[in-house]
Amino acid sequence: MDESFASAQDKHTVYLRPPMWLPIAVAVIVGGMYIAGKYVETRDATPTVISVNGEGKVFAAPDIAELSFGVQTGPMRTSKEAVAKLKINMDAVIAAVKKEGIEEKDIRNQQLSLNPMYDWNDGNQTLRGYEAIQTLIVKVRDLDKVGDVLSAATNAGANQVG
Repeated sequence: MDESFASAQDKHTVYLRPPMWLPIAVAVIVGGMYIAGKYVETRDATPTVISVNGEGKVFAAPDIAELSFGVQTGPMRTSKEAVAKLKINMDAVIAAVKKEGIEEKDIRNQQLSLNPMYDWNDGNQTLRGYEAIQTLIVKVRDLDKVGDVLSAATNAGANQVG
């Protein structure tokens, strides 16, 4: 019975063997998908951009004025003399501006410089002296006082006004 059972079983058993071309076809398909993925990956995929430009204008009556006051000493023999003269003149300008009701917080230094001044004679450079310059920015919150502040600063020695 064992032999007949085995032969009957052999008649019904199907041995499947994949064809030779199947692994090659799978390798070609997978490789093609890999290459296509790399192509998509390296493409210039510029993101979609929405660009908006706008412009706005606002008109309002001014409520604060910023004035610029400066003192320029002109050439002095030494740098120490130029700085000393600048300090005297600037202290007078600041005092005059404060006298017009401008608070300390509304006065700020914009520029301070000390420069050598030279003369040129026959191609030779000769030191003529030193010049000191200082500029202040003064914020005037009461527009009715702008003219008074300008007058006070120039009368006190400011020789540069803006």
